[in-house]
Amino acid sequence: MEPSSKRANEPKEIKKININKANEEEIAQLPSIPLFLAKKIIKKREEEGPFTSIKHLATTTNIKPHILMRSKSYIVFADEDLIDLEDDGKEVVNKKSNSKGRIVDF
Repeated sequence: MEPSSKRANEPKEIKKININKANEEEIAQLPSIPLFLAKKIIKKREEEGPFTSIKHLATTTNIKPHILMRSKSYIVFADEDLIDLEDDGKEVVNKKSNSKGRIVDF
């Protein structure tokens, strides 16, 4: 067996997720979020409803803010906030509706 350059529990690729829709496995791929915290996030989401911000997520779940800050750039609270970078360098806002995303030039 060849030694791996990555640790076994490191995610291969981190992508943005909607914390209000993601499953345990998706949440556990975030930096500093082990599976037991992912389960806690989902349990609180089911009990209290959708999260609206990192602060709300931290307060509701009693997860220390410094832990969530490591994952902040990968967490969104609505599908409209999920952004993919297209090959041509333009950002497209993905929506899970029948409408097409809008192209945003910066």
